[in-house]
Amino acid sequence: MSEQGKPGFRFLRLVSVLVLILAAAGVLYLVMQKSHAPKKDKVESVYMPGFPLYTEDMERIPIELFFPDKNLVLKGENGVIYKSTDPVDRMRQVIVLLLKGPRSEFLLPVLPEGIMLREFYLHDGCAYLDFQVPASRVSPMGCFMEYLAAASIQESLIRNFPEVEKVKIVLNGMEAETLFGHIDIRSPFQGLKAGG
Repeated sequence: MSEQGKPGFRFLRLVSVLVLILAAAGVLYLVMQKSHAPKKDKVESVYMPGFPLYTEDMERIPIELFFPDKNLVLKGENGVIYKSTDPVDRMRQVIVLLLKGPRSEFLLPVLPEGIMLREFYLHDGCAYLDFQVPASRVSPMGCFMEYLAAASIQESLIRNFPEVEKVKIVLNGMEAETLFGHIDIRSPFQGLKAGG
């Protein structure tokens, strides 16, 4: 019997095809999110408390945000935030920019439309993010897309703020087991790697 005729080989081939189909579906989902996501120009559209994170007369400082490209590899995109007196307000601005999505047409949004930042805190090197997720929930992202979302948040915070060592996400003000069904968020995460 040839190698290709063996049951183990057929099973591996089937698993490979399924993985490719899931990856293609994830890319299609992200592309559709990008094309249908309206631009959010105001901080208040994604930051629920709505209090100012900066004033227009403040100095601006460069930052680097991380978004997946169409090959599902995180890539840096240069951005600018206001140099707020409170460093946590600077971190909140970074998350607001992540929620607003990339400026480049070659990069994909990291979180689905409709999610807002309820609040953000920093304690003992851990950044705590509380996201408001609509009651209808969001379309399933798939395991790797969720991983990229978590890695994007982590990289965008840790690379710009040395005081951030790990990230903890809660949803709607409460502990959750997973981000959107796949990535375990019960404990703070650090050290995620996603290409680039």
